Amino acid sequence: MFVLTEEYKSKLKTVLSNPNYIESSGKTCKQLIDEVTSEYVDGEKNVAKIQTLCICHVLRNARISVEPWDIFADKIDADDSIESFRNKFVSEVYKNEPDAKRHSQAWEFNQFWAGRDFGHVAPDWHRLFTLGIGGIIDKAKQKRATATKEKAGFYDTVIQAYEAMSDLVLRFASYADIATENGKKLYDCLVWIAKNPPRTLYEVLELALIYYRVECSVERDYVRSMGQLDALWEQFYINDIANGISKQENDDLIKAFFLRLNAFKVVANVPFALGGQTTYRNASYTDFTYHVFELYSSLQLAYVKAHVRVAEGIAESYFHDICADIIGGNSSYVFMNDKTIRKGLQRVGVSEEDCKEYLVMGCYEPVCTHHEICSTCNSYLSLPRALTFALNNGVEPGNGEFSSVRTGELDTFRTFDEFVKAIEIQLDYIISKVRQYIVFAEENYNKMNFAPLLSGTYADTMDSGKDIYEGGMKYNNSGVNLVGLATLVDSLMAIKHFVFDTKQYTLSELNGILLSNWEKDEELCIKCKKLNKKYGNGNAEADELTSRIINFASERLNGMPNGRGGVFRMGAFSVDAYMNMARRQPATPDGRRNDEFLSKNLTATMGCDKEGISGLIRTLSNVDFTKTPNGCVLDFIVHPSVVSGEKGPSVLWNVVKSHFANGGFAVHGNVFDKQRLIDAQNNPDKYKNLQVRVCGWNAYFVELSKAEQDVFIANSK
Repeated sequence: MFVLTEEYKSKLKTVLSNPNYIESSGKTCKQLIDEVTSEYVDGEKNVAKIQTLCICHVLRNARISVEPWDIFADKIDADDSIESFRNKFVSEVYKNEPDAKRHSQAWEFNQFWAGRDFGHVAPDWHRLFTLGIGGIIDKAKQKRATATKEKAGFYDTVIQAYEAMSDLVLRFASYADIATENGKKLYDCLVWIAKNPPRTLYEVLELALIYYRVECSVERDYVRSMGQLDALWEQFYINDIANGISKQENDDLIKAFFLRLNAFKVVANVPFALGGQTTYRNASYTDFTYHVFELYSSLQLAYVKAHVRVAEGIAESYFHDICADIIGGNSSYVFMNDKTIRKGLQRVGVSEEDCKEYLVMGCYEPVCTHHEICSTCNSYLSLPRALTFALNNGVEPGNGEFSSVRTGELDTFRTFDEFVKAIEIQLDYIISKVRQYIVFAEENYNKMNFAPLLSGTYADTMDSGKDIYEGGMKYNNSGVNLVGLATLVDSLMAIKHFVFDTKQYTLSELNGILLSNWEKDEELCIKCKKLNKKYGNGNAEADELTSRIINFASERLNGMPNGRGGVFRMGAFSVDAYMNMARRQPATPDGRRNDEFLSKNLTATMGCDKEGISGLIRTLSNVDFTKTPNGCVLDFIVHPSVVSGEKGPSVLWNVVKSHFANGGFAVHGNVFDKQRLIDAQNNPDKYKNLQVRVCGWNAYFVELSKAEQDVFIANSK
């Protein structure tokens, strides 16, 4: 019987960061890179063939690690072994990109980022656990027997890759120490799952860990959800108890699983989902949902995050307890509104039936669980750039070159609405270029990447006989995300007030001040910052502009055809792009200076949320969030005094409920006070376990850069 001891926890923290690879078990990552490059890549053009051969070579020959004390085995020395040569194929493709100079300039000046995205995927976990490795091989062989010559090649890649994965599992088994209790249990598990579907929860957990490591490290497509764990695990858990496996042992195994994921220290965290309907469990919530939450909550993990689906019929006491955990310092949760998300997915063509079961990929990006591989981060697009282009008639101030479209000299705009329309023309141009560059990348996906292991888990790809990157899924969609919404709205409100309403400045005068980084008029900079008509405060004019921008961009993105048989979907989240895209962004009329951060996600500009969270909710109640099907989020920072005492969790949950009642998409945030953060910045050793919700992920506050820490301090009350 496995028991989770303090000694086991301690060993787990170090062994994953410093894996003890068995030298006799295989070759180093560098050796593998040299071998696959010389043996498979040079002179070969068939990416599907090359990638599959390389995956098989790595799975069969990479060094592995199996610890005698460990209950799990998943460590393989393979990072970069595939990606190192895949980048060569990517480079070859981009040599032929039309308008490449313009694209390069967009990256250089952070106007927008657009291209490929292989970093937001997940297998069909339920199908993987139902069929197992051997079952996927059998399905592929059955399909191949009646396939055309063209499709037979695809099935061959799946068969070859999964046979190599089976060999990897048996290699792990061969090094398990059967003289120890954990080693014998691990050996029996590995021998079984190498050929068969899992029978127990333990076998499910081990298969999930191996798949996660292989997909991320070998096939090199990043798994951004471990699945809806309560639904995936529940029947195995029930069956185990009926078969004499103790509840305590399974609970310890679940905790060990979470601790192992946490020990990977994935920067954007390892996500999983809780609650919501699935095709194989009708109930959105069961007692087991709460049990998984309890086990996860007890560990207070910073690198594993939970997507909490909020649906009708789920007990509010469950949500209250999650809020209590957030108040207690564990901010690794994001609440997702089923009602809005499903309507948003339907807006971009997902059927009502298919969108009942969705999985959140990465931070906030919902995808149809069994039928969709969406590249959710094909692009981040800076909204303030449209303003900068309009102020400079299409010229990039960073180099003085014409970079967009001509929308007119500044003295030709007679009304505020005329100027806003010029910004819309610039935004339309930016969106058109973003779509162009993504379509080019996607039309060439089959020359850059191939994923037989990922494709093998999906019924859609197995039925179509096409890899996921060849358009083999029912929905093959692409995400474009807007950055700097509040920065643009506040800038427009400043222009409206100082140029068009009070006529204190002309547009040309204001633009000259901006290009001087406010040095020509510091007093105006202060006035713009203090202007009371701001985004996120329930101001009618600002709120109307907010809706107008979202609606305009939505019409030009949502449902438009992409380059792999799907459509574009729009999001309004920034993650860390609000920092990175600020570099080389000139000053903006909201009082922001050169290179200062843009606004984050749906939040107000830093220091401008005078009405607090209630003002932001009022603003967002005017937005139709079904038009952001790729995801968005309301961030909150609440002072501990607001949510103290017995009623604290209820107060916090009411914030979430209020936003969702108005059609909100997602909510997450932090509960802390400014003084504690300042003390943590000055005395990091005292606050090693202090967590903060950064964007779509958690981090330890003391591990953030000083600039990032300063943002949290400035935003706290």
